Amino acid sequence: MVERNVFLRRVFYLALGMLFLRQWHVRAELKRIARERGHAVRGILDAGSGFGQYTYLMGKLFPWAQIFAVDVKDEQVSDCRWFTEQVGHKYTKFWNPPI
Repeated sequence: MVERNVFLRRVFYLALGMLFLRQWHVRAELKRIARERGHAVRGILDAGSGFGQYTYLMGKLFPWAQIFAVDVKDEQVSDCRWFTEQVGHKYTKFWNPPI
């Protein structure tokens, strides 16, 4: 249900942020990089993108950057592709490499 509903997916990402301290630190670091480097960031690799919460955040903070997200789970990659298209992050690409 969450994977094909933009609102619920955003709520899911918010819930992940409340549950995991790691997410708070990652968000803070990404915001610092955005403040300090801004438009100098042209390309980002999100290896092991999982549910795509960090990819989504990077797409918001760096909307001009090429973001390449990779994960081994077909279903998550498919869901993240759909969500990325729905929210308009046109420079974000997801890939599932053959194992």
